[in-house]
Amino acid sequence: MKKPLSSFALSSALLMGISACSTSTNGTISVRSVFQGQQCSYEKAGLYAIDHNLLAALSGGGGKLANRWEEETAPQISTDERLILVSLGQKPSGGHSLSLAGEAAKVADGVVTLPLSAQQPVPGSMQTMQLTYPCLIIALPTRGYTSVRSDLFPDVLTIDQ
Repeated sequence: MKKPLSSFALSSALLMGISACSTSTNGTISVRSVFQGQQCSYEKAGLYAIDHNLLAALSGGGGKLANRWEEETAPQISTDERLILVSLGQKPSGGHSLSLAGEAAKVADGVVTLPLSAQQPVPGSMQTMQLTYPCLIIALPTRGYTSVRSDLFPDVLTIDQ
């Protein structure tokens, strides 16, 4: 004689099936530096989503980053990559910079945490005395997360899907 499935067993089986179909938003994703500079003109420190058109505008026609790419080839960006500009904001001198601290970013609960490192001038060292606007542009995949953050900044950047 066959026993009918209990509602608990049926619910458990259904829940396990739904869980198996969902995609995980935890793990790591690859990130790469596209540009690092001192004169990006973003006065406020933080994370900014920029599109490919803005990158093209910045890199040519006298844009903010044009001088950098006159000497080298502009980076190739795939349409499957999202661009994030990380700005340290306005600084009173040279010697400030940003860099990636790794080639993979952690993803947890849909939030990417960028592995960033900020450098400051050594106290008492000689630095150019002019305002600088250090920034870093990072390329990362377009899928697998809904927000971007870093330990360097309190704000979380929400990504429009």
